This record gives sequence, structure tokens and C-alpha cells, in this order.
Amino acid sequence: MNEGRQRIASIPVLGVIKHPRDGRHFTVPPEVAAVYGENPCRIDFMLPDEDVDAVFQEAYRRFVGGGSLRCIGSGGIGYDRDFKTGNRIQKTCPCEFLENKQCALTGAFHILIPRVSLGGQFVVYTKSKRSSAMIRTTLKNLRDIYGRITGLQMTLNRVPVKIQYDKGKFKDYWMLNIVPPAMPAAEQAAPTTDMHRKDARRQEDEAGGEDQRQVQIAATMQEKTPMTNEQRAKLAKLMESKGLGTSADKAAFFSHVLDKQEKTLEFARDFIENFEEKHKRWISEMMTEVGAG
Repeated sequence: MNEGRQRIASIPVLGVIKHPRDGRHFTVPPEVAAVYGENPCRIDFMLPDEDVDAVFQEAYRRFVGGGSLRCIGSGGIGYDRDFKTGNRIQKTCPCEFLENKQCALTGAFHILIPRVSLGGQFVVYTKSKRSSAMIRTTLKNLRDIYGRITGLQMTLNRVPVKIQYDKGKFKDYWMLNIVPPAMPAAEQAAPTTDMHRKDARRQEDEAGGEDQRQVQIAATMQEKTPMTNEQRAKLAKLMESKGLGTSADKAAFFSHVLDKQEKTLEFARDFIENFEEKHKRWISEMMTEVGAG
């Protein structure tokens, strides 16, 4: 067990958040219901650790009875718990229980719910490949945007997606969805950036480089003017017009197009002008990945 998972394991588990296959609500423990209601559709949360693989752990899990975890395994090794003795027995994983569908690859999403308690964690289990992919993609994008995943106030809800279950027939599936923080990344990074700029300015002034600094500032402002709120709104509307309705879809698409570029005025102009071409290429790549999975 790595250090991240050890840290997660040391946090008391206060309860399990369940999400029925059909419907947009969550089934929650009494202490959560006391704050959010019996069947909430959204839950505010934060993450307990910076290690993505510790916060969201995928493994083969077998639940029995009223949802008690009986066996867990990954990497070819499983541990089956004997409820009578409390002992764990090591076994090969996966095993026959996967074949007869009593076991499944399941993700465990470990979260903190500050409005309920900061003294422990809650766990959200999911067997959905779509929800698991959404969680991992969103956490990666949050890390890329904010430079961290802890200390961010987010919301967990569910959004409907169309799933084809027969030729020409579709049904709604309510997958998990993470609503990211409302504060732009630039605002959160501003204090640190301003501090670094002041230090650099002081050093340049002491070296007598005031004129050179003014020239550099002018060039930098011209090259790296950040995109405007109007451009952000335009990009959001363009993505929504193509069916990218969830925050995870938008974030994944934006991250794909951004790649290693900066979110400048020039980037936004190019993005908007060439949106159709970029959208079609991204959708083609996404369909290829889905087909391969």
C-alpha cells in the first residue's frame, strides 16, 4: 500500500453514499440526510488527499448482505474476509465470483463533506465505467488547472446521458458528475504570481534595469493577455451546442484543445474561429477511445 492510500486508510469512514441506478438522487447516511435531506440531488464536498490514485481507488470488490464489503483485490491478489472470525484470507484475483457476476471492478471515491463532519470521510462506490472515467478525468483536469485537488470546494451530482441498449433505442443513465469550483484558476494563482513579480521587479530595479523591464512588460502583456469573460462564455455556449453539457465533458474538451498552450486572448480567438474543426477531431478521437474500451 503506497503512502497516499495509507493516509486515506487512516481516516475514519463515517458512511457510504449510494446512487441508485435509475434516478438523479443519492441515498445517504442519517448524518448526511440531517444536512442535505433524505434523498439529496447534490452534495458539497472536498478531497482528503492530493494522490488521485488514493482518492479514487479502483479494485475488484464483492459486496454481500446489506452492502458489506466481503472481498477486495487488484494486481492478481485478493483478500476475502471471513465475517465469523474477522480474518482475511489471501486468494487469486479475479476469481469465479467475477465470472458469475457476484464481483465487479468497482471504484471507491473518498470524499470529505465539510457541512456534515471534518472528522472522517465518506465513500462513494461506483461500478460504472462512465462515472469512473469522469471522476479520473475531472481530477486530472483540476490538477492541471489549479495545481492541486485538495482545498477546492466542489459539488457531486448526477447528470443524465443517453445510452443505446438496442438498435435505435436509448435510455437515460444518471452518471456521477463533479461540478468544479466557481473561482477561475487565474484568481487563485494571482497572489503567488504577484509576489513573484514584485520580487523580480525589485531585483531588476536594484540592477538598474528599469527601462529594460518596461520593454519586457509591454511585450509580455501583448503576448499573454488572458482570455476575457466574454470569450469564456462564448466557448461554453459553443461546447453546449455540440452536446458537451456536463462540466466533465467541457473540461476534458477544453484541456484537449488547450494542450500545452496558455489560456490567452489569442488562443481563445483561434479556438472560437476553428471550433468546428477542433470539435469534430476531438469527437472522432473520443469515439475511437470508447470503441477500444
